[in-house]
Amino acid sequence: MLRAAAAGLSFDEAGDVLRVDGATARKHVRTVIRLTGGSPPAASADDDALRAALAPALAAAAASPPARPRAIRCPEDSVAAELASARLDAALMLPHAEHAADCPACMARLVRFRRGGAPAAVSGHADAPPPERVDVVFWLGVAAGVAVALAYLFLR
Repeated sequence: MLRAAAAGLSFDEAGDVLRVDGATARKHVRTVIRLTGGSPPAASADDDALRAALAPALAAAAASPPARPRAIRCPEDSVAAELASARLDAALMLPHAEHAADCPACMARLVRFRRGGAPAAVSGHADAPPPERVDVVFWLGVAAGVAVALAYLFLR
């Protein structure tokens, strides 16, 4: 959240990428201000007051190296655009959001996609139906049933 705000995203945009509402994003920002020794503005304060109170934490975040090693490579443009448009599944969203927080080039790309929209190749993807899923539990049940039937036939 901090690096996204430092890169120029609004709190609402950063919250949208991380799939939290604006009030929750602002609550997290107030918590960061409090944890870094600042005095958070009232809950009714506007984003400018929050950003001003967050300035020391933003400066510390910009000056500090990433806290963890990179777990994944920089994603392709299509994956980064899906992350920027908040359409990435939760299991994929977290590692890519963490990577973008630690990779200045990916964060800049995320901001660019949020500002200018997704690339043309991805823009129609939201209207496409999701790929059909094969129910793994169903097929495991079928395989177990066939195994039981074969065992019954050959072991009687």
